[in-house]
Amino acid sequence: MKKLTQIVLVGHTKVRLIEGIKQFPTEQLILVLGDKPNLEGEAKVSEIAINIEAIFKSVMEIKRIYVDKEDIFQAALKLLQTIQDAIQNGYKVTINVSGSLRQMAIASYIAGLVSDTPIYSVIPRYDMHFQEVGIEELCSIPY
Repeated sequence: MKKLTQIVLVGHTKVRLIEGIKQFPTEQLILVLGDKPNLEGEAKVSEIAINIEAIFKSVMEIKRIYVDKEDIFQAALKLLQTIQDAIQNGYKVTINVSGSLRQMAIASYIAGLVSDTPIYSVIPRYDMHFQEVGIEELCSIPY
């Protein structure tokens, strides 16, 4: 059985991302962040990436890649190259779009279609105060 790499589009939803990552036995985690640190919201994305790294660094290899979140096609090409590199290194790959911006989800979908890579997202579970407390369901995105 091949080792699994999860490509995770880091956004502002830490609980959703962490719980989504836990759904699969993973050997390598590739966190996708924006390549423009001054872009609105990117500071929070970086903070969440640090939190995710702290949680999983003792159980899996973690890498980061940086993409242009404003250019869907360049982001798709970077994701596609990342997928191809992981496959060449003997990994099976899946893409977690649970926390992504819409344009990054589109870039992931393009890369997933071209490379025949499964994509998934999670539906969050909320408490009575509308705070995320886990995941309700894992959804595979058809490709």
